[in-house]
Amino acid sequence: EAARQLGYVPNMFARQLAGHAPGTSQALLAIITSFEAPLTLVSRATLALHRAVDAAARRSTRFTVIIELFEPGELHRLPGIAGHERFSGAIIANTSEADDRYLAETEIPYPVVLINRDLSNHASIMESPKGGAAAARLLLDSGARHPAVLSVRGAARTITTLGRAGAFREAISASLDRPAMSIEARGRNESDGYAAMRVHLQRHPETDGLYAVND
Repeated sequence: EAARQLGYVPNMFARQLAGHAPGTSQALLAIITSFEAPLTLVSRATLALHRAVDAAARRSTRFTVIIELFEPGELHRLPGIAGHERFSGAIIANTSEADDRYLAETEIPYPVVLINRDLSNHASIMESPKGGAAAARLLLDSGARHPAVLSVRGAARTITTLGRAGAFREAISASLDRPAMSIEARGRNESDGYAAMRVHLQRHPETDGLYAVND
């Protein structure tokens, strides 16, 4: 009853000590990503982390790798995200702008690496936004003269997708001396992209090239 009233949260590492050999410690590594994450990204990150764990394995340490999911914009609600009782370290991916603001303002008490998010208080692995410029060159070289860029609007946008779309627009404007047409979907699902494209093509049937900034 006292634990309930005080909001006590058990430390999972301490609980697991009873099942370990003397002198053995437990490290729980998490890949934390939104429900809308591309499966290829999650699977590659998981495989890479498992390989790193196998290479660093020691008899005195037991490593466990898990995948934790959250709703976009709701990272702060993930149990244990800002505490020290759940995770030994984490890779965080597919955050929204709201999630990035939370991470920028929050001190996480364990090592964190962000994928494609550039925040000063966390380590990160960044994709170059030059991919957008490369997509523009491919479309222009194929003869496209009325290209468009498909992205998501509002809170669904991320730093990475904004960078890709911006690089694409700059390359198109520099080559054609006019801006690329912009298409904004309501969300990141296939049905959202389909609906946005259908409306756009009805209004602009001259569209002859498309760059989609995400899956």
